[in-house]
Amino acid sequence: MKKIFVIAAALLTFFATGCSTKESAKIVYQQGVYYTEYSGEGNFQTNELYIYMSSLIKSLNVKYEKQYISEINDEAALADFTAAVSELNQAFKDYQEMAASGKDFGEFGFSLTFKFIVTKEATILKESEPFTFEYSANTRITTAKSVNINTEVAESVSGIVPIQISDLKISTIITGYKLYNADGTPSNADFIKKVEATSVEGFTAFNVSFSAKQGVDAGKYYLLVTFYDEDDPDKSLFDCRIDIEHKTK
Repeated sequence: MKKIFVIAAALLTFFATGCSTKESAKIVYQQGVYYTEYSGEGNFQTNELYIYMSSLIKSLNVKYEKQYISEINDEAALADFTAAVSELNQAFKDYQEMAASGKDFGEFGFSLTFKFIVTKEATILKESEPFTFEYSANTRITTAKSVNINTEVAESVSGIVPIQISDLKISTIITGYKLYNADGTPSNADFIKKVEATSVEGFTAFNVSFSAKQGVDAGKYYLLVTFYDEDDPDKSLFDCRIDIEHKTK
């Protein structure tokens, strides 16, 4: 009889424990800024704009990303939602401002779409509108030859330097060109006067015309010439990078 009582007592304890566990069941919530779409070209992770974007998202997640188990209700679980979305929106505006700065961010494009998401038991409880951080670039060609200008002796120097861009004769149409400082910021130097395409037998080149003065605009630069092949049905754009150095005293 004693043995039966012990077993009954054990079963009673088991059911009591089970009932208690059920009454205090916990809910798993998770929140943070997560990407929902992701694409990139080449080694885009080295892109300065991408690095800046990553730092913005990381800062937000340091503040808002978390996973917790609680009996908390849904309303309380969404306590951070409005503030987090507001800060994500501001981060997006900061990114857009930097992207529109005129700086050259290189040849590799990317596109990432982020949302602030709160989940309940791995199901979306609430999510923000999407914010797409993107950067597009033309296919880039870097020339082997550079433009070297020296006014260390002469007060001024002018000339035309042919820069080969292809060993084929192509119908090149230049859509524009822009001079940058070595760090990629737009340059105010004005020694580049003209860039013209020329095709001779066997190759295609850009004739870079310059006129520099002694003691003015010394340093290293690069020129981006945007062009396409008129015979290309897609009219795909290319950026030709030509390194330039002006030595002077």
